[in-house]
Amino acid sequence: MSEAIKGLKPEILWQYFAEISDIPRCSKHEDAIRAYLIDVAKRNNLEYETDAIGNVAIRIPAKPGKENAPMVTMQSHMDMVCEKNKGTVHDFMTDPIKLVRDGDHITADGTTLGADNGIGIAAGLAFINSDIQHGPLEILTTTDEETGLTGAFNIDPAIVKGRLMLNLDSEEFGYIYVGCAGGANVDMHLPLEFTAPAENMTGARIILDGLKGGHSGCDIQLNRGNAALLLNRFMQAAADKLNIGLAAINSGDKHNAIPREAEADIAIAQADIAALTDLAATLREDFATELSTDSTLKITVESMDAPARIMTPESMNSVLNLLLAIPHGPLQMSNDIPGLVQTSTSMAVVNTRDAELFVQNSPRSSIDVQIMQVVEQLKAIIVLAGGTADNISSYPGWKPDIHSPLLETASKVSEELFGKPFAVTAIHAGLECGVIGSRIPGLDKISIGPDIDNPHSPDEYVGIESTEKFFAYLERLLETLAQ
Repeated sequence: MSEAIKGLKPEILWQYFAEISDIPRCSKHEDAIRAYLIDVAKRNNLEYETDAIGNVAIRIPAKPGKENAPMVTMQSHMDMVCEKNKGTVHDFMTDPIKLVRDGDHITADGTTLGADNGIGIAAGLAFINSDIQHGPLEILTTTDEETGLTGAFNIDPAIVKGRLMLNLDSEEFGYIYVGCAGGANVDMHLPLEFTAPAENMTGARIILDGLKGGHSGCDIQLNRGNAALLLNRFMQAAADKLNIGLAAINSGDKHNAIPREAEADIAIAQADIAALTDLAATLREDFATELSTDSTLKITVESMDAPARIMTPESMNSVLNLLLAIPHGPLQMSNDIPGLVQTSTSMAVVNTRDAELFVQNSPRSSIDVQIMQVVEQLKAIIVLAGGTADNISSYPGWKPDIHSPLLETASKVSEELFGKPFAVTAIHAGLECGVIGSRIPGLDKISIGPDIDNPHSPDEYVGIESTEKFFAYLERLLETLAQ
């Protein structure tokens, strides 16, 4: 057993979470975690099914006398976002996540934790040998949620027997989620032309890091710095004051994470290196003041050999102007739920490739028509810049049903257990409920979970106390639904 989880309650949930954390499970690399789930089912003589896309459904029989209760499906996803701090030595394809206890938190050593959604899987598995008086249960675990909701989109409805679904992928205890944003992907391609730098030029690498990053939906309203945008602003200031040539600019590698680090390679006169370093110090202070939540921001200038090629002045201007023109952040707030972002977009990935600049954007909205409006805006921007857009895909949101019988029961249980009903809300992120609900008509569903902060970043942690309360609530809810 991991030292980090010793003594934590409920013990069985944390044991399963530790076992799951030992298994590499980056998105699109879920074979090992799928095999683990099937092995758990076999070891416990449980019925299970898989479908063609790789989703797994495990069924736990009802307790005696509860066989006629409605089957409840507890749904989670098996993949995790694999991010690590610069300098952290970790191979996500082979290495286990190193769990760390920090007060009331379980976190990881320099990497994402994977509580999103390993805690949900562990909570479902914890009922395999539970003593509570539950009806028939189903543990549904989907594949590749983080990079496209692939398992949800391609689920075989025949493997889902329950019609009451508890999605265990929410990240704020004390809330019942009854709706979520839909979203889209828009990939931009800007053609580039290159030339050789002047012979008297040297090279420099500008590194911008130390940002918090985070989930590009849940955290989009927190004013956390986007490393790609900040570095672009630095490059624009440098281009205005100094004679530079841009060789490459790169930031981010996940469509659903706010970039935390960015780098640019440039050609510059040796005499201008000091001025470039001074500019980095000045803008670092300006950006830190602007982004008070990102006080650890750093901008570093490192010497390097002159790059073999740099963009032509025209291409460099196109890159800097394009990145300045692309919107990032909340675009409209909800009129129905105070404080909820209704529509946003995030610049997620910027890469200089052989002959183009690649930019990946992730617009979101709880209103489907607004998703497509932002998609059209992004397409217009890249066309005006002289590029193209492709890989435009979208997924539906989940429209709240405030009259849901499952919601009514869940609210009643929370009031009985904690003295007041949980808040009912929606989330500005893609939950699988919307997609699975579109595939399985008549599915009554809510989403719940413990406190998970900073998902999709190495600062991710799950609350210990909230996990214990979450599981106690889940137990009482399953007992009540079986009555």
